[in-house]
Amino acid sequence: MIDADTEAEQPWMVSGYIAGPSLQQAVADQGVLSPVPPAALAEALVTIHRAGLVHRDLKPSNVLLADDGPCVIDFGIARAFDAGGLTRTGATIGSAGFMSPERVDGGAITAAGDVFSLGAVLAFAATGVGPFGVGPAPVMLYRVVYEAPDLEAVPDPALRALLADCLAKDPALRPSPARICASLRGPSRSPGSGPT
Repeated sequence: MIDADTEAEQPWMVSGYIAGPSLQQAVADQGVLSPVPPAALAEALVTIHRAGLVHRDLKPSNVLLADDGPCVIDFGIARAFDAGGLTRTGATIGSAGFMSPERVDGGAITAAGDVFSLGAVLAFAATGVGPFGVGPAPVMLYRVVYEAPDLEAVPDPALRALLADCLAKDPALRPSPARICASLRGPSRSPGSGPT
């Protein structure tokens, strides 16, 4: 966002234009040609979390593929780490198949939920389908909570292992975005931080 005035007679907001398709569109148009560098998306999460926010809706249509790298957009349901009263009772806000199990179950909103979504987005980029398949929202939400992600089509074994870690049902077992960045850069770099 460049500027905004929510108190004006007619509230307004100005944001920059990002030339480039969404990850969703790029995969639909080009197939699974690794249209997004995993480290760049992990670095975006590092920046988002450093600002004290949890995105809560990271999905292929919210990643734009700009010339200088991917950009995460749509902070409409993002919340501060310490925000209370995030949703009303019984409400599920997010995108089935990309939201974390704890979000589906009404658990705590933490950065680890964004890591789960990152794993699902990167699996989609690598295979053309999310790790919990396709179907009606209730079916997708059930799979997210109770079924293992399908990562068999991810061609790179190292990436497959990393995605499995990101998609752990237990948030405490997921790596932090900084640790993901470090692992994607290779062993010569610093190990990064521990789990989120």
